[in-house]
Amino acid sequence: MNNSWANLDLRSLVENLRESVRNFGGFSPDQVRQAASMGEDALKTEILLALKSGAKTGHEILNAITESTHTSAKPKAATLYPLLEQMTDLGLVASSMKKDRKVYALTEAGLDAAESATPSNPEDAGDTSKTWGTPNWVDLRGELAVASKRLATVAFEVAQHGSKEQQTKAAEAIDQARRQLHEILAAE
Repeated sequence: MNNSWANLDLRSLVENLRESVRNFGGFSPDQVRQAASMGEDALKTEILLALKSGAKTGHEILNAITESTHTSAKPKAATLYPLLEQMTDLGLVASSMKKDRKVYALTEAGLDAAESATPSNPEDAGDTSKTWGTPNWVDLRGELAVASKRLATVAFEVAQHGSKEQQTKAAEAIDQARRQLHEILAAE
């Protein structure tokens, strides 16, 4: 069984989809794949690669990542800065103040990690089959997507208005459905 969803960063995916809907009135499967490609691990790699050429502010890092990935999926500052802090704690990045701006640079450990990092962009990596987190067949208006939406709506209603016993039974029913879905995948 091929687990092509294993590297999917749902939080990044949902945020990028939400922005696409808000800005453009919809999204395509290509935009779904682009959004999924900018998960936390991929973004950490892109930060390392952006800082490889020298120290940068957070804004300059965002611009460098956007230019290097050649996609419409631009990472959010709200995602970037916590990752920069985490990378600082891990000793990969050091920060300093320069004219009222925080500037980030690679440490020795960060430089070593950047040297071994590979770009997450399909064109840069050269192998498009392994880079994207979502499969090419995603049909956001298909039967499964519509049924999933109906299930989520009813689960939310039970969570809001159901008694404790009803919520427990609903959770058991959803767990049973999840197990049945796994069985469907395992049968292939």
